[in-house]
Amino acid sequence: MAGIRGALGAALVAALTFVWAGPAGAGPAGAAPARPPGYRLVAADGGVFSFGSAPFYGSLGGTKLNAPIVAGATTPDGGGYWMLGRDGGVFTFGDAPFEGAVLRDAVGLSARGRDAYQVINRAGRL
Repeated sequence: MAGIRGALGAALVAALTFVWAGPAGAGPAGAAPARPPGYRLVAADGGVFSFGSAPFYGSLGGTKLNAPIVAGATTPDGGGYWMLGRDGGVFTFGDAPFEGAVLRDAVGLSARGRDAYQVINRAGRL
């Protein structure tokens, strides 16, 4: 039973690392129009599950990965997303640009500016 709980816990942690919500209300001129909230969840195997108004742009479900997916981020305009493998591999979908693979032992990913992302490793370094 402990093994089942451990495996389920790991799957849930991976699934809850990738959340998106559309812009809330009116923003500055030129900002994306407001839309109802939505979010995405990602599984360690790269499967993506979109809810609400969050568009689905593809997933890695069924693809053999070198390392599990540990994080994800949505582009600021909501038109794409990045997924990050523990080995530093970065996967792009929609309008998210690819800027290369990054650090080993990657644990976090966030959007930086309009077209960039930053990755954090276990030591907390970018």
